[in-house]
Amino acid sequence: MRHATLTTSVLALSVMSATSLFADTINVNLNAFANGSSVTDVNAQTAGGGQWWNPSNGSVSATFQSGLGRTGGTALVIGNNGNGNNGVVNNCATGRLTDAAGESTVAPNKYFEASYWFRTASSTYVNNFNLKSEGWGVDRTTWMRFQSNGSDGIMAQAWGIGDQGDGVNDTGGYFTANGGFDQTGNNLLKLDFGSWYRVGLTVTFVDGANGVTNDIVTHSISNAAGALLGSLTATSWEQGARGYDQYNNGQIFGIDKLGFDSRMGGAYTGEHAYVDGISYSSFAVPAPGAGALLGLAGAFSNRRRRN
Repeated sequence: MRHATLTTSVLALSVMSATSLFADTINVNLNAFANGSSVTDVNAQTAGGGQWWNPSNGSVSATFQSGLGRTGGTALVIGNNGNGNNGVVNNCATGRLTDAAGESTVAPNKYFEASYWFRTASSTYVNNFNLKSEGWGVDRTTWMRFQSNGSDGIMAQAWGIGDQGDGVNDTGGYFTANGGFDQTGNNLLKLDFGSWYRVGLTVTFVDGANGVTNDIVTHSISNAAGALLGSLTATSWEQGARGYDQYNNGQIFGIDKLGFDSRMGGAYTGEHAYVDGISYSSFAVPAPGAGALLGLAGAFSNRRRRN
């Protein structure tokens, strides 16, 4: 089966008083995919149609395998074919929401939330392990990466393009052991090989003039027991699309799906990570408990940019 998603569109939830929260939500049922099948190669995903996008760059592999999920069900297995391609390209992408999240000029909803579980395929340290997840629309809007660090664990990082995209004013950084983040890679939060972790993503799109970076992106990591290990606040790739390098011809775009890949230089061939419990939504207005609805951990935090 290829359209194995459970979609609930236009949910009406109570917010504040009589205000309604309209949402488009997809909770992926991985158990509905055939064991050993590959992600469907669909050249034109239809919004709300449930089609997945197969990795098109030749370096990433994506299959559905039973017995590898967090509770013994089916998992999405992300691997690498060995060529280490690290360009910005379409990778394994989930089905598209009917209503994307973005600025008001391009999308009906303003807020995007997503979460998933992941663990490494190996239960012991492997050099060049890599798993990246991205919020996708026409192109990626934000990304988060897990990769091997030294010889004793996994480090996590997430970035957004800041004022110039020049490596100085970029926002985001590395998750740290004290629950925050740092751009130098000091005091890293180290995750364990073979353990399950919950990843959360929230994006608030803010209307603004061309050249203004004001979208708010928060990534979070929790352990299998639900304890929040860290959160990281960044901007989106708005400035890259509209500002300094005008990719996608300066087009403003939102998010309607998630992407997964493994494509760092020198990546080892074979399975890198198992992904399970994938949920994502777009919302018109924020609501107390909306993050809990998707199983997200973490909240927006006010953090100073590091220059």
